[in-house]
Amino acid sequence: MFASSIEKSLINTLLYQIFSKGIGYGKYLLFAFLFGTSMQMDAYNMALTILDVSMFVLGHVFSVVGIPMLVKSRKKSFTAFKKLSGSIFVFSLVLAAIIIVFQYIFFYDLVSILAPGFDDKKSTLSYEIFKYFLPMNIVYLPYFALISFFRSLNLFSISNFLDFLIAIFSVAYLVIFMSSDIAIIPLSLSVAYVFTIFFALYFAIKIKIIGFTGSMFTPYMKNMYKNIAKLSLWFLVLQLYRVVDKGFASLLDNGAISALVYASMLISGMGFVFDFAYVYITKFSEKEDKAAVFTLAIKLYIFLTLPVVVYLLFYSKEFISIIYGGGKFDKNSIEITSSIIVILSPLLFLSLVNGLFQSLYQSLEKYAYVICLSLIGVLINFVLNYLWISNYGIVGIALATLVSTSVIIALNLLIIHYKENLHLSYKNILFEFMKYLLAASASFAMIRMFSLPFFVSSFLFFVFNYVILVLLRNEFMIRIYSMIRKR
Repeated sequence: MFASSIEKSLINTLLYQIFSKGIGYGKYLLFAFLFGTSMQMDAYNMALTILDVSMFVLGHVFSVVGIPMLVKSRKKSFTAFKKLSGSIFVFSLVLAAIIIVFQYIFFYDLVSILAPGFDDKKSTLSYEIFKYFLPMNIVYLPYFALISFFRSLNLFSISNFLDFLIAIFSVAYLVIFMSSDIAIIPLSLSVAYVFTIFFALYFAIKIKIIGFTGSMFTPYMKNMYKNIAKLSLWFLVLQLYRVVDKGFASLLDNGAISALVYASMLISGMGFVFDFAYVYITKFSEKEDKAAVFTLAIKLYIFLTLPVVVYLLFYSKEFISIIYGGGKFDKNSIEITSSIIVILSPLLFLSLVNGLFQSLYQSLEKYAYVICLSLIGVLINFVLNYLWISNYGIVGIALATLVSTSVIIALNLLIIHYKENLHLSYKNILFEFMKYLLAASASFAMIRMFSLPFFVSSFLFFVFNYVILVLLRNEFMIRIYSMIRKR
């Protein structure tokens, strides 16, 4: 009943994420136009960081811990699945209440640690903005609990649709109630999550095998608490990448945090479109030949991201001017943000591959790997930030993130090869990488031969790239062509 091929799940996820992230990026266009790289945006981003290290961390934990356990209980029986999902849902409500109290009691202490460059004025502004996140805070964990239920049942169409609704509702609120008051941003997210959780509850009730009540002290739940404790530390460490970057950026001029966030969100937004981490958690949990799935996933990520990385390396300034330019996002903002994009562009691929390693470890319940590697990455990032910020400023912060992420990827490859005995087809992966790099480079070379408008050059770059891949008989292009013909 709930079976789904990996190909179908990937395509469904990709389509929804393209639309949801495309709509979601409308928000950042409005943010850039209304607030630019201002003190207000810096304060907002720090309020969001408080959510990152408290509530958002645990939202993701519900998915990565819950999905493998729910898949196992589903295989046992639907009754077992209903009991476990009910217990998880109750736990999400209790945990949300505890975290909200913690956030408001220790808010100023957290800001002083995470943003050492903030004065009293910025800290107070961050707190005022944070209060508007309260409705979202209340429903965030229950929402993610419901999402994990749908994903564990291979109902990615529902989970993707709900994420799509969040993007729709938040942008609609921003457009309808457009204002120069920074409070409109957290309010739009709160409205979106509150409305969307009602849809999530509706779907959960219709499915019938999802539970809403249950004991928090079953053996399954006790095992889940242990994994949550481990994974919470891991996700907190992962967030420290951003926290470290923002903390050092707070020592620079007003707007440095905002410029870093605009650039990072552009890269992570594109990555979100191609991020199939939750699909792969399920598939790694179900399939025996994990090395084959992993190899195919890396090849898919190269196919999807490498042309975009090459494009951003050469067209970042023009791209940022089109995307964010206008209103309070002035020429200085464009220069700073585009310089960050050039450094961070390889992260579009590297972050997805890093997420793939994490999905594998989660399916194997090898959380120690994830925590230790993440800690090493954060430490490298911190040291490099400290060494480079005085000479290179915001570019040094971006470079530190790129280098530390690359080191972690290399360590991950060693671990899965020697510790987990997963032997990837490295020659095949390298061959595919070189083939895609050749196609992207040839496309860029052809475009540079002509003096064309930016939009025409951009369009032709990707057209030429994929035409070359078709001529090279690329496996993914052949699959896409076959699927189109079938339809």
